[in-house]
Amino acid sequence: MPAMAVTKSAKAGRQKTARKLQGARSTRAPSPAEKRSKPSARQVLVRKTSGVRQTQAERRQKAEQAILMAALQIIAERGLDELTLAEAGERAGYSRALPAHYFESKEVALVALCSFVVKRYFQGMQRHAAGREGLEGLLDRIRYSFDDAPKDPQTLRAFHTILGAAHGKPELAKSFAKLISESRAAFAGFIRAGIARGEIRSGATPEVEAIWILAGLMGVMNHWLNDAQGTPLNKVGEAFIGSVRRALEA
Repeated sequence: MPAMAVTKSAKAGRQKTARKLQGARSTRAPSPAEKRSKPSARQVLVRKTSGVRQTQAERRQKAEQAILMAALQIIAERGLDELTLAEAGERAGYSRALPAHYFESKEVALVALCSFVVKRYFQGMQRHAAGREGLEGLLDRIRYSFDDAPKDPQTLRAFHTILGAAHGKPELAKSFAKLISESRAAFAGFIRAGIARGEIRSGATPEVEAIWILAGLMGVMNHWLNDAQGTPLNKVGEAFIGSVRRALEA
């Protein structure tokens, strides 16, 4: 009997202790490991409402853009020969091995960089020179090129550096040919619209006019990059736009 009473008493004591421990566990602060494994209600809410959590494709796109921007900076600062994918990855804040995983080779990265630069340029052009068509639309876009160059000479310098190296790199040359063809077609489209609206002389050949305008614009920008002190870009821009207007105007 005494032994049984002791056993029951010990059992009751253990149950009481277990209940206390359970209550303590429910009120104690979570450990660091638990914090990592289980997001807080605020974290869940933020993820649901603000879309902070990115998909794998979004993370890759963000990383690729950061690496391309880093590559652009290296080219503008030290030239094309000094660019390595490993340094671009490191400067972008990623591992030195990641760029090679995304781009396979330096030439592939350069092709992607050209597309990236041109895409950014046309996005900026659409924001600042959107709306007008025909002759005035064409002149707006030429004006944007002259206005944008002093604001971002680094991107322009890197683009022209890569352009100069494209002749010995087949894939890069092919990519540049495509980009130039698209730019020429865009200019020709404005000229064609200007002819239809009676703003541009009917004898103008859109594709031919687009070639000399684009070539002249690229030549001026390259000249400015090599001799900024001796090239008053604002005045040259005004003269260039005036020449285009006089050559095309009906």
